[in-house]
Amino acid sequence: MQHAESRLWDLKDKAIVVTGASSGIGAQIAKTMAAAGARVLLVARDAGRLAACAEDITAAGGECEVCQADVTAPDAAEHVVAAALRVFGRIDCLVNNAGVFTMKPFTETGTDELDAQYATNVRAPYALTRAAVPHMGRGSTVVFVGSNLAQLGLAGTAAYSASKGAVESMARALAVELSERGIRVNTVAPGIIRTPMTSYLDDPSALAAETRRTPAGRVGAPQDVAAAVLYLSSQASGFMVGSVLTVDGGISAY
Repeated sequence: MQHAESRLWDLKDKAIVVTGASSGIGAQIAKTMAAAGARVLLVARDAGRLAACAEDITAAGGECEVCQADVTAPDAAEHVVAAALRVFGRIDCLVNNAGVFTMKPFTETGTDELDAQYATNVRAPYALTRAAVPHMGRGSTVVFVGSNLAQLGLAGTAAYSASKGAVESMARALAVELSERGIRVNTVAPGIIRTPMTSYLDDPSALAAETRRTPAGRVGAPQDVAAAVLYLSSQASGFMVGSVLTVDGGISAY
């Protein structure tokens, strides 16, 4: 007999959409959700990597479908929502994970690069959430994947930090507004996570430097973020609304 506490974490038969699900954090989120019993729609641009992620999920006994889409395309939001409704009939959780990251000096970062990061990191999740909400019932959840750089200063990340600060503020406003519909909205704010997006960590000296400055004594792994997203997607976090769950190994504690 399943204990009531364990059922709080159960996502059995929940219909979940995860963007940026072909690699890194997004792929691990999708795998973690599927392992918890969810039916997952994997959304990303790269068809080959989407297929590989889907194969991993099904091989482990999970259930998923794929939706190839560039979230910045004008019709992407409607395309993704239509795909979710076609295969699942509803949306119980939306995980806005897709994002881009560029690190370079402010004086070398043009407004075109700022616009590009806003297009993926802010506009796309805004549009997708707006398209999904009419099809989400009471008890549904929206999780935004932000960044601890929304609160911390780091040279070379002005454009990216601006976009993630916007994500955090947007999520907080939506949390209040959508609570009237019974939809909970929260944000996960990762720190340094070892993924293809942080390939600079392949340099042993860079990895050592990041490890030294992290109180946890290591850089993060995609599983660390996926666990936080699972929590915020489940009823275990039922009293969390408009919260930011920081997953950065203690960097923000300084």
